[in-house]
Parts: sequence; structure tokens; C-alpha cells
Amino acid sequence: MRPFEVLEMTDLVNVLAEYTARYTKMLSEGGRKKDIFNCQETIRALIAEIELRKRPAASDDPSGTNR
Repeated sequence: MRPFEVLEMTDLVNVLAEYTARYTKMLSEGGRKKDIFNCQETIRALIAEIELRKRPAASDDPSGTNR
């Protein structure tokens, strides 16, 4: 199971915005390297989930070309 698959798309975007703000604050004000790394990994996972959902399903394209 993917960690964020239970969230709706709007919730994913909201969580991504929250983590982006948190990450930016840690970078500008100083944060522990472990916290910055964990935040960055969460942002990557959220983006991956959003991109996965944006892809058309293979079954949606009968030609199999996924244009």
C-alpha cells in the first residue's frame, strides 16, 4: 500500500503545500538535517502519488499508445 493512496487529490495538494512550507521554513531558519531529509522525502512521496494519479490508465487508451 502506498502511504498516501487513501487521501483525495485535494487533500494531497494541501498536505504537499503544508510540507513545502515546513521545508522552506526549516531551510531558511535552520533545522536538523534529519528533519529536513524526512520532510524532503515526504514531499517526494506526495509528488509521486499526485503524478501517478495524473497518468491515464492503460485501459483508457485502447490503442495502447497512452498519448
